[in-house]
Amino acid sequence: MDEQKALRQLTTMLGVCPALQDAEASGLSPVSELAFGLLNLSDEHLSLVRRFSKLRRLHLCETRGLTPDSLSQIANLQDLEELNLCASSAARDTGI
Repeated sequence: MDEQKALRQLTTMLGVCPALQDAEASGLSPVSELAFGLLNLSDEHLSLVRRFSKLRRLHLCETRGLTPDSLSQIANLQDLEELNLCASSAARDTGI
């Protein structure tokens, strides 16, 4: 599945498009940053996020519905440099 298809699926499932940065939104280059804020997310959403193989920054601030185990969905993102879990349900348990 290509990034554009994954992005369309996320937009349909969430009712909003995740925030994209710079030229990535135009489809001219691989998406390197996604931001989800104040949304209910699930493992299914993160399974789509993992399709963005060149993702460097992922912001899950104030998201609900995720657990620390949910983060295993994005474990394959080898270029990920920044994961922001500020006030996310995924960061509420010990072991993070």
